[in-house]
Amino acid sequence: MKSPGPFTLFAPNNGAFAKLPPSILNTLLTNDEFIPHLADRLLYHVLDAELKSSHIFNFKVTALNGEKLLLSTDTVTINGNKVVSADNVVTNGVVHIINGVLIPSWVANSITGRVVGASDLSTLLALVVLAGLDAVLDSPGELTLVAPTNSAFAKLPADVVE
Repeated sequence: MKSPGPFTLFAPNNGAFAKLPPSILNTLLTNDEFIPHLADRLLYHVLDAELKSSHIFNFKVTALNGEKLLLSTDTVTINGNKVVSADNVVTNGVVHIINGVLIPSWVANSITGRVVGASDLSTLLALVVLAGLDAVLDSPGELTLVAPTNSAFAKLPADVVE
């Protein structure tokens, strides 16, 4: 981040990382192909404004990766992860130490879930369902889907899509 801030960082402590399944931690630390996802996951822990604990109420905010975080005053939690050390002021914002790693929604989604959740993939979704492939894309295993957006389908003649 090249901006001088202010920012709010929800920083998982070492115990939070220790609670991650070893396979996920190993992927985070060793898989270079995961770096774009790692950046997204890290930005899920950052707000583009300074937010001290006294200003945290029950509401949602948008993290720098574009996803929502649920802030709660129930012993001050972020997506259910307890703030164990609040209001650590730094030169460009504030850091709250939390006892869990924040997991973006895409981590738990199946391919079908990601397609359903993306409004710009509705044409692809309709075609996947029509072809009866939704169950295949929702099955366990490692799959890769190269997903054309609605605007990509719009470039085709209408009779081809139909």
